[in-house]
Amino acid sequence: MKKHLLSLCVLVFLAATAPSLKARVVSLMLTTANQTNQITIEAFESVKILTFWVIRDPYCTVTISKGGSIMYARPGELPLPFVLAGPAVTSFYAGSPDPLAVLTLEITPEAYPPDKSITLAPGTGGAEITLQCSTNLLNWSPASNGIYTNLDQAKFFRIKADRIP
Repeated sequence: MKKHLLSLCVLVFLAATAPSLKARVVSLMLTTANQTNQITIEAFESVKILTFWVIRDPYCTVTISKGGSIMYARPGELPLPFVLAGPAVTSFYAGSPDPLAVLTLEITPEAYPPDKSITLAPGTGGAEITLQCSTNLLNWSPASNGIYTNLDQAKFFRIKADRIP
């Protein structure tokens, strides 16, 4: 019984969080003198540097700060793609008076969107909570709490929360 309940909880968690585990791609550009662009990678994220393209500015630098250590790289010094687990801070600095450079990062997973959760404070409105089931992750229908065994096809579960004012 406990094993099935645990399996159901894991499936519900995976189905609920799977849409938010996509990567996002961010491009940082340097176009003015002494400009620095910076992005923070959280502990639950990783970053992949996809491009480090410099048109004008041989002094352009990527700086990665992680765990108290700092790594500096100029164009051609960083093997691409370069992957790093968070937490870390990635900075992109222009050293010339007329820079033109692009740094493209892929960050995974996306930060958890606040509109995908619900918190109910005492004395406020409520929420309608529905357990839903799908066989294809596209079409969802209401499901019942209970035990699901000996299924003829895979089932995915999620919890839907709609706020009631």
